[in-house]
Amino acid sequence: MSGFSDDDYQAVGEVLGEALKGVDERLAPLEEEVAALAQERQRLVLQVREHRMDTDEEIRDVRNEMAALKAELTLLHACVSPKDSIKVNDAISMLRSVK
Repeated sequence: MSGFSDDDYQAVGEVLGEALKGVDERLAPLEEEVAALAQERQRLVLQVREHRMDTDEEIRDVRNEMAALKAELTLLHACVSPKDSIKVNDAISMLRSVK
């Protein structure tokens, strides 16, 4: 025999029940806060992803613009070559062809 009566078990059960009820009451607002924080985290993750995509697009645009400017610069360099690379005879024939 354990030495505990049914009343003892019932009293312990009631105390445990009240304690669990108190725990549940304290957990409810914490669970709501955790849910709100999870939702905020998800919103921030989406914002970061969108910002990263925008940044990547801007980087691509800048790289494309740089490539276009490099091509234009190469073309300008080809058109304006240094004097010593043009032979005198070539310059004369070019001038004659313009007439």
